[in-house]
Amino acid sequence: MRLIIISTLVSFFVSCSNDIDSFFKHKKLMEKLYGPCHWIYVGYDSEIINPAIVITPPNQKEYVLWNQSCSKNN
Repeated sequence: MRLIIISTLVSFFVSCSNDIDSFFKHKKLMEKLYGPCHWIYVGYDSEIINPAIVITPPNQKEYVLWNQSCSKNN
């Protein structure tokens, strides 16, 4: 039982770290291409433009809570 719990936790943290890693790679690329960027909290937004992290619930439409705004992109 202990092994199952530990392996579940390890899998969870590995998957989270992969998402976080891709998020920071995207952020760094946007900073390099489009200048200083910042994140704007938009609440529940299904019109996905320059997303921070897209949330995909099962059997529902994708949405974001944060959008990225860059100075050279506006």
